[in-house]
Amino acid sequence: EKFFKVLERFFSVYTSLKTITVKVGRLEEDIFIQDITYVESDNHKCIIHTVNGDITASISISKLAEMLTPYDFIKPVRYAIVALREIVNVPTDTITLANGKTFSVGRKERENVKKAFTDYKWKSMQRKLGDM
Repeated sequence: EKFFKVLERFFSVYTSLKTITVKVGRLEEDIFIQDITYVESDNHKCIIHTVNGDITASISISKLAEMLTPYDFIKPVRYAIVALREIVNVPTDTITLANGKTFSVGRKERENVKKAFTDYKWKSMQRKLGDM
């Protein structure tokens, strides 16, 4: 059991150090996944909102969703990607983030968003109980 606790902590630290590389202007920039709160699509670019400010990257929202989905991000609507850890409320057709930002949830995505949020909260609770 201690082994699994150590392993869980390792993966938690490892995930927090993971980065994605995106093109910003003519340069490529590494962004810590843990710093990303949400992403919005703006024409053919994405505005990546982080705890350190906004970054406008030359990448499609679909490509960015592929990169972020394995790290507890969801795409509630076609123009946005949200970190599950930032969601504080999921009624039926909107989600609210910790910073007060709200996003509507597409009809086709409502069940997926609810399930992903519930699963994330359940995993978070299990991790917290495991640390005790």
